[in-house]
Amino acid sequence: MNGKNSQSGIVLIVILGVLALLVILGILFSMLATMEHSSSKSHVDYVQAKLVAQSGIHYAIATARAYFTPNKIDGLKYYGEDINPTDGDKPASPEEDQDGDGVLQTFDCPLGRAARPSLMKDTNNDGRIDAKDLVDVKKGSRQYKVGASGRVPSQYNKDGDYFALKVDELSSRLYVNMDDHPHLKKILENLTEEIGLGRELGARIFDEKTRNGNYISLKDLKSRVKISNSDSRKLEPYLAFYGWCDTSVVSPTPLSGRLGRTGAKPPTLNSDIESWSEMRIAEAIKLPMKNSKPAGRAPVNVNTAPKE
Repeated sequence: MNGKNSQSGIVLIVILGVLALLVILGILFSMLATMEHSSSKSHVDYVQAKLVAQSGIHYAIATARAYFTPNKIDGLKYYGEDINPTDGDKPASPEEDQDGDGVLQTFDCPLGRAARPSLMKDTNNDGRIDAKDLVDVKKGSRQYKVGASGRVPSQYNKDGDYFALKVDELSSRLYVNMDDHPHLKKILENLTEEIGLGRELGARIFDEKTRNGNYISLKDLKSRVKISNSDSRKLEPYLAFYGWCDTSVVSPTPLSGRLGRTGAKPPTLNSDIESWSEMRIAEAIKLPMKNSKPAGRAPVNVNTAPKE
């Protein structure tokens, strides 16, 4: 009897061990299935977000041309938290100041929190852009309202997925990677002084570019020149890191070098006005060569550039 009881006990232990192993395998299988599902969902979310972002880019490209008229151009502008830019200096409304800091951020407002992005959509179709057009966004436990530039169908939201745009005209900024010429350093010094960052910063930006090559982005400039987040935000509206260069620029002839109709230099500004009517006011310059091509200079559109 004792031998049979011992064998029964061993069998029971083996069965319990097998059952424990099966339970462990079942738990592992369940965990792997859950992780696979979560991974698949994350991939779907990534693809969906990428497609929405690409839709926004294509929408901006396709739509922007229609706004290139005096009465529509403001629709392309990015106002950040300022949902009603025509109300002057009125205090920010709760809908605008979502972060509650009491400051109405405009260009430096993060796109994900903008109450009035570029090409803002009239979501309620009442013919006006106002707080009623804001859409609800939930991020973690926090919920706030933002403006939307467009909407695309979604498998998650019955109202679709919204995207926001920030359209900026780079030709209204100074192309910081322009090939070196005698005035670029002074221009940068004047700019940084004008916006309250001091002339020394402009010199550092120029010298660092000269020593170690062009900047890739504002983040790259910030890292290499060692400036703070607040200073980089102040610089952002004024600098471009990509631009078109004109290789056929002219250099204005100094007043002392201008010639009158007779070929003689006018002695003073009060000289015979008639002799100035055919004066030579500009002459072509020989631009430096870079990679066997003329370097050129990038023009700035003063009609849309900031005051500075």
